[in-house]
Amino acid sequence: MFTAWSRSYRLTRRASAEKAIWREFRRNAEASNRRDLEAVLLNDHPDFEFCPPRQLADSGIADPSYRGRDGYLRFMSGWFSAWGDFRFGPKGAIDLGDRGVVVGKLAGRAA
Repeated sequence: MFTAWSRSYRLTRRASAEKAIWREFRRNAEASNRRDLEAVLLNDHPDFEFCPPRQLADSGIADPSYRGRDGYLRFMSGWFSAWGDFRFGPKGAIDLGDRGVVVGKLAGRAA
């Protein structure tokens, strides 16, 4: 699964930036697993972009991307309705300058 977002800060060293992205994403994954969306959105840029897995968009289950807080909450509301139990396990992060990409694994059961 790939997820991309814009962030409101820039770091000068690539390794430091990737560590910062990784820390932020792990916090967000833990909060999402608790279904604490306020904590997930706490440090996000107001105009961040959330891109669900491409397979969801290709199949028509989800839009290709969601902008900002309202878009993210709209996606997650539908996600929580469809999945009774799910967990996201982050595996890695890549700094792309003005955005980051994270890779992880989803596991869950339908509601």
